[in-house]
Amino acid sequence: MRREVCGAGGAANGARIAFERLSLPEQTDVYVWSTVDKTERNLSNDARAEGINREPSWSPNRRKIVFP
Repeated sequence: MRREVCGAGGAANGARIAFERLSLPEQTDVYVWSTVDKTERNLSNDARAEGINREPSWSPNRRKIVFP
């Protein structure tokens, strides 16, 4: 898995978010970890619950993970 360090972004509540870009092989679940309330969220499960059964990939500008 390839890692690409990205800059920090901002959350709606003003918290700073630092993240890394990863290459996304097939069969990958995407998780978000909150350092504020120490919770983990599986975005892949959220997408499946909404009927989106596709693998995650990077958006064309490589700034977001999408389920095309």
